[in-house]
Amino acid sequence: MRQPGLPKQLRLGIRMCQGTFFVTKTNDKEELKPHNVCAASLSFDLDDDVVRNVEFTRGCDGNLKAISKLVDGMTVDQIYNTLHGNTCGFKDTSCADQLAQAVRQCYEESQK
Repeated sequence: MRQPGLPKQLRLGIRMCQGTFFVTKTNDKEELKPHNVCAASLSFDLDDDVVRNVEFTRGCDGNLKAISKLVDGMTVDQIYNTLHGNTCGFKDTSCADQLAQAVRQCYEESQK
């Protein structure tokens, strides 16, 4: 149910990804609540399959800022193939893994 004539980013805001992540809308960005990690939320812009402006709230500040910079401009597949399955300590996931899952899920939802 895409709305013609609107920029892709705005369409994504209207048609938010759903499923595994709790999603809210903040200034045309997807904001998601990751599971079983220290970060309280993560947000990003998705322009077709390119991810930009990744931001984490809470968590390991320096590491998450570095991840955000490194993935800026990467495609969904590049992020997913690089970060999916990464773990943190004794957890079976990590903030990076949650980001990989989130961008893939939102991209797939945007293609419906």
